[in-house]
Amino acid sequence: MATLPISRLSLNQFARETWGQVDPLVRALLAGLERGCYRIKFYKSPDDDSELVPADGFVTTGLRITPGSIIFAYLVSGTCTVQVIDENLAVLGRPHELFSEPISSLFLTNQLPTYLGVGPVPLTGAFYSFLVAPYPVVGDGLFRVDIQNTGAQQRIEFILAVLEVCKR
Repeated sequence: MATLPISRLSLNQFARETWGQVDPLVRALLAGLERGCYRIKFYKSPDDDSELVPADGFVTTGLRITPGSIIFAYLVSGTCTVQVIDENLAVLGRPHELFSEPISSLFLTNQLPTYLGVGPVPLTGAFYSFLVAPYPVVGDGLFRVDIQNTGAQQRIEFILAVLEVCKR
């Protein structure tokens, strides 16, 4: 009898599969890939020297992701809007945008905590937000990330979680 693969992400003690959540569905899609020849790699934008963004500042950075990889999640810190543009795919002569318009970090955060701290101020850690479907990296893997700070001067980091093809 064949068994369905179970994602290691489902073992998170804070993850509970409830109606209306997309995370359990995406974890099921990724479960088969975890046993394949992929490893997780993280890409950060902007670089360390540019992550301190002034109030109402705008930062554009480029990312080169290994072709053949699969983008499956993202994490954003700070109050900002983000747009990720795939420079390899063109629709009607325009590069493909991952979001239909620059999206607020309020809609990009995942409220699933990964840990709970103790002390006078309880701390929680955030978990990555999954894309609705894994996004394949094609061509030369060139992406552009546009970030606009919508708050006071702050450090902003946008991280893409990618399953990168292992070299044999």
